[in-house]
Amino acid sequence: MIVEIVDENGHPVAPGKLGRVLVTTLHNRLMPLIRYEIGDYAFAADNGCRCGRTLPCIGAVGGRDINLFIDSDGKRFTPWPLFRPLLEREWIRQDQIVQRGIDRFVVRYVGVRTLSREDEAEFQSHFETILKSPASISIEFQRLDHIARAPSGKFMMALCEIASEE
Repeated sequence: MIVEIVDENGHPVAPGKLGRVLVTTLHNRLMPLIRYEIGDYAFAADNGCRCGRTLPCIGAVGGRDINLFIDSDGKRFTPWPLFRPLLEREWIRQDQIVQRGIDRFVVRYVGVRTLSREDEAEFQSHFETILKSPASISIEFQRLDHIARAPSGKFMMALCEIASEE
């Protein structure tokens, strides 16, 4: 099998950059998969394998396309740094961030209390810092009894509801 990490134009990404994962199977002679896009994104490793092989390596898996957010340039990025303020509040039992537009987000959470104005201001500031978009980000906060799972039965912590063309 050959695994490639490529940009939106199908070119290899630089080490440390996020790209689409393509696979080519070499064992099925009747119907091989050639540069098959599996829907995952990963970071290209910036160093070789410890075993001594010199082939390109995957540094880290970024997630599925539905779990990656889209910036103002139309590029996908991993949303995990946005979760820091949520993870710092031990009273929040479950959380989810949904991207509804380039600068529109919904923060859903299950917790023993409602977020204070100070909590919300900290989230707003944190999002603006991470996304490098001062004062243009809209965040809707929703306190829920539970957060629904996807139709597949999986719980999605991050969910992008916009198309990459937006």
